Amino acid sequence: MEDVFRFWKEIRRRNVHKGIISYVIFSWVLLQVISVLGSLVEMPIWLGKAVLISLLLFFPFWVAFSWLYDITAEGIKLTPSKKNENTPERNETINKKLNTFIVVFLLLAVVLLFVDRFRLTTQYETNEITNLKVQENSIAVLPFNDMSLLKNQAYFADGLAEELIHTLSKIAGIKVTSRTSAFSFKGKSIDIPTIAEKLNVKYILEGSVRTYDSIVRINVQLIDVKNDKSTWSETWDKQLENILDIQNEISLSIAERLEISITSSDIPAAKKVNPQAYRLYLEAKYEMNKTFSIEGDKKAKDLLLKSLEIDPTFAPAWDLLSTVYHFLTDYGILTVKEGYPLVKESALKAVEQDSLYATIYEILGTVAISYELDYDKAQEYVNKGLSLEPNNTAVLNRAAQVALLFNETKKAVTYNEKIVALDPLSEYSYYALGTNYYYARMYAESEKTLLKALKMTPEADITHSLLTCALIKQGKFKEALQHAGKESSEPLRYHSLALAHYSLGNTKKSREFLEKLITTYSKEYSYTIAVTYAQRGDRDATFKWLEKAMEYQDFEVTDLNVEPFFDTVKEDPRWLIFMERLGLTAD
Repeated sequence: MEDVFRFWKEIRRRNVHKGIISYVIFSWVLLQVISVLGSLVEMPIWLGKAVLISLLLFFPFWVAFSWLYDITAEGIKLTPSKKNENTPERNETINKKLNTFIVVFLLLAVVLLFVDRFRLTTQYETNEITNLKVQENSIAVLPFNDMSLLKNQAYFADGLAEELIHTLSKIAGIKVTSRTSAFSFKGKSIDIPTIAEKLNVKYILEGSVRTYDSIVRINVQLIDVKNDKSTWSETWDKQLENILDIQNEISLSIAERLEISITSSDIPAAKKVNPQAYRLYLEAKYEMNKTFSIEGDKKAKDLLLKSLEIDPTFAPAWDLLSTVYHFLTDYGILTVKEGYPLVKESALKAVEQDSLYATIYEILGTVAISYELDYDKAQEYVNKGLSLEPNNTAVLNRAAQVALLFNETKKAVTYNEKIVALDPLSEYSYYALGTNYYYARMYAESEKTLLKALKMTPEADITHSLLTCALIKQGKFKEALQHAGKESSEPLRYHSLALAHYSLGNTKKSREFLEKLITTYSKEYSYTIAVTYAQRGDRDATFKWLEKAMEYQDFEVTDLNVEPFFDTVKEDPRWLIFMERLGLTAD
């Protein structure tokens, strides 16, 4: 026993115990830093394990080092034996240094605990929004690799992966992550388990593509995330005109692997397509998705017209052309008088070629809403689209819009919650959900969801403006003013600042921003000006600008029945007249 006490005394003299404590605290802090930063900079998941193993392996060496050496002001020196120790202050000096080290790292540990707690809380809130639970048959299709020698077929590789997403989405028993989220990992060195965790899926489909004249070679493999192993792989070498057959074969093989029974209605028989027409179609999609700009849409339009000149029976090209015409009309490149006939004609030609193509009914729903104000017809279209593809996010988004037209805000929220589950990394998905939470008077949920959208894309247009409205409705006026000033869209920033300053009682400032909005953007934002006047309870000005919104064919006027700021004017006799003119459902 005496030997044990003597040994313990020697450990204390050499400060080995404090060296061990310091090492444990340092190791814990280092692992926490890796854990916190890992999700921010997308570190590979093996890094934390590698560091932990390294720390454990190095621990015995550190204990030996603590026994043999002291870290002094003069550097690292051998610990003197007891009989040779001639510096009385030695232990006190080293004790102070070790104590300081321990205290500093303990403080760091406390800070990291708070950071980690905040991170976990944020993750919980995200899960709460999306109602995350990994579905058994859930899959994400990653962008395919371009294996061409010149690396000039990225449009084809991306397009094929996107078309597979569309084909798989037709199978009711499979949850397929939407393109926006799945393609967000393009060009990033992130391992499969991490991608699957972020997308909340059980399977990942990846592949590569290469074309030689009229021959296409496609390699695909299905990965089970649980064990990070391929459960199925296949290679196709076929004529490009049979590309739709290959897409169907891949989808059928995946359904078989997931033990899902499907019918012919899930995946209809594929038609042959002209190879050059198909290439031009994929190139058009690539141009649209590359920049999301007017120029991209113009290029897409030209490519689609060439594609349809070669093969006028290819329904997806007509469908996409209809969407492009709608975007160009929305941007003001085409007038409503010019754009509306082109949008509708293209959509109807798509239906004529393939009445089972679900996204056609989404664009027809848009035509019925934005150009014809026929909401019953829009409801028929989205119902048809949902019956064909219940997990098609474009159709779900249009269904949510139709629900708002009938003042069914909770139904709209349900659609958007489903979209977020299918597209969990899309800023727009969260923005749209936050919008409908706002319309449903669920202001706290709207705030939380819009903050999530801003975390993904801090400079996104509109989001700060909508968040300003949600905060005002909760009485958080100072926070609303902060977000109003951050809105990147100038007209919406003027609008938001006018709302926020009015809420705070700064009527002069509010009027200044409203006048700026009217002076600069009276035609394009007539509906928004009406909303600003509605907050003030100025009924005459509100209805004056609503008249202008109808005159200028401002598409946003269809939100009239669900916008909370219009609650101030609903008792006015003119309200129901406007609702009837627009064909909207009142409260």
